[in-house]
Amino acid sequence: MRNGFSAHLCHDVDLQVWAAARSSGIVNVTGVAEAVRLRNLAENIALEDIECLVLQAAQFCGVPMELDSLAVFESGNIARL
Repeated sequence: MRNGFSAHLCHDVDLQVWAAARSSGIVNVTGVAEAVRLRNLAENIALEDIECLVLQAAQFCGVPMELDSLAVFESGNIARL
């Protein structure tokens, strides 16, 4: 399922999905993926691949997901996710 991704990246995805589920009860897949990508820029993983990991983690936890986000993410306000 998570072949080719570092343990650190996968752990970060799991933590962010859990945190989003606890704080709002729903996981914004795009927002969580972008936050994880920005924290792991050195790994050079595409946003789409991280979105897939977020989707899988949320499905595994049984958390509701928001898939069609129209929000614009800026480096200054990404921390609020």
